[in-house]
Amino acid sequence: SLFNRWVKANADGVKTADPDSLVTVGYIQWMHSADKLLGAQHVDFNNVHFYGNPKDFARQLKLIDRRFEGKSFSVGEFGAKAHSTWPLGGSFTTIKGGIDWFLRVGHYALGMGASSIANWDWKDMSDCIFPWGINHPCDGVPKDILLAYRSQSMFFRDIQPKYEEPELYFLVPDSHRLGGEANRLTEAIMNGVELLLGCHVDFNVINEYSLHKLPKSAKAIIYPIPFCPSDETYGLIMDLVQDGGILYLSEFGSASRRERV
Repeated sequence: SLFNRWVKANADGVKTADPDSLVTVGYIQWMHSADKLLGAQHVDFNNVHFYGNPKDFARQLKLIDRRFEGKSFSVGEFGAKAHSTWPLGGSFTTIKGGIDWFLRVGHYALGMGASSIANWDWKDMSDCIFPWGINHPCDGVPKDILLAYRSQSMFFRDIQPKYEEPELYFLVPDSHRLGGEANRLTEAIMNGVELLLGCHVDFNVINEYSLHKLPKSAKAIIYPIPFCPSDETYGLIMDLVQDGGILYLSEFGSASRRERV
């Protein structure tokens, strides 16, 4: 409640100055810092920043897909540390690696239906080594990363994706993950998202507290670690099943992918 009150106050302030403005919050990728699902109540579209392990990018982005309620999703910040003195730390450190990363982010975002991506830093600083930019300092000469980024954008301009409401939904438990072991449960949820992405099936993500917004087109729900749901959540799920829908309950192991392998 406190978090959403803060988001609403900021959104109302922007709307007061310009009612037509679109408002979002740039959430960093970790759920323990700010809950990107519960925090989507007062934004016009959902947003996440990403500076983690590239292998985790797709599932982090898919988690904030709120198109079931008419809200798009996007990447607010990402980048590549294209400098040999920086440790890997989840981002690429070579020019080629940086180009590959920029192209991967763009293709994943387009393929999953995101509306936009934005790199973090336009130009390197002139007074220190901070190689996140896509232009060189002082003279503003573009790096090879920028040229690849631009070419990707020009290619995507000729593609006009059309959204089609999927029949399958991945239901994120709110009541359970807001208790103890929250980080471990979030990892289990992420594993479930990744497994579904790996199956190449079309699905949407919805959370318990938004289940009353579930579209009528939904025919099946995958519900991981479904402990301690509220009576309201239970009732809404039973309504779907009684109307002929399919419910799949799973404990999607909370072990990491490496442990499972």
